[in-house]
Amino acid sequence: MKTFAIVLLSICVLVLQCAAYTKVLSIHEQVKNSTIGCILKGQYSSVYFRVMKSDGTLDPSFKKNTHFFDEYEIAASTYVELNTHVGDPKVLARAVVERMLTWSTSRFVVLDVYNVSAWGDDVDQNSDFLEKFINVTEANRNYRCIVRTARANWVKIMGDNHKFGEHNRSLWYIHEDGSPDMSDFVKFGGWVKPRYKTYKSGVQECGLDATLASMR
Repeated sequence: MKTFAIVLLSICVLVLQCAAYTKVLSIHEQVKNSTIGCILKGQYSSVYFRVMKSDGTLDPSFKKNTHFFDEYEIAASTYVELNTHVGDPKVLARAVVERMLTWSTSRFVVLDVYNVSAWGDDVDQNSDFLEKFINVTEANRNYRCIVRTARANWVKIMGDNHKFGEHNRSLWYIHEDGSPDMSDFVKFGGWVKPRYKTYKSGVQECGLDATLASMR
C-alpha cells in the first residue's frame, strides 16, 4: 500500500508539473488551409514562424502566414535564423523590423543563436553582432527579443558571456528530451530561469515541419 501511495504521489506531481506549462508550436514553412483546423484544435498558446532565413533573406511565406493567423485569431510571433556571415546586423535587423511593421499583431522576435557554423570564431564579435541586432530591433514599436539557444551551443558561440541573461532577457533553451518539463535546466549565460523550452524538433505537426516547445 505504501509503494502504491508513493507511485500515485509521483504521478500526481508529474501531472501538476506538466500542467504548469503550455504548448508552443514553431513552424518552418507556410501554413495551408488544410492545416488551420488542426492548429486551432491543438490548443497551442502560441505559434512561432520565420521572418528571416539563415541566408539573410526574408521568408516569402511571412505575408501569407500573418494573413492566416490574423483571420483565425491565432496567437503568433516570429523568429529569425541569425547568421553573422550574411550581412551587417543593423541592416538585417532593420529589414526584419520593416517586414514586421506590415503586421501589427506581434511584439516578440525570437533570435536563434544555435547553429554554430552560422557564427564566427570570435566570441566578442559574435556578442557585438547579437547586441546590435537586438538594439535596432527593440528600438522599434516596443519589440522584445527572445534568445533561443542550447547551453553547449551558447558557450561555443558566446563563450562565458552573461550580459544577455543578466538583463532580464527571456531565454528559450533547447533540450530535446521529449519532455516539456523544465526541471532539467542548467544555468548558463546569466540565465537562471528559462521562459521556453524546445523539447522535440523535426516533427510533423498538423502536416507542417515543426518544433514542439513548452512555455511557463
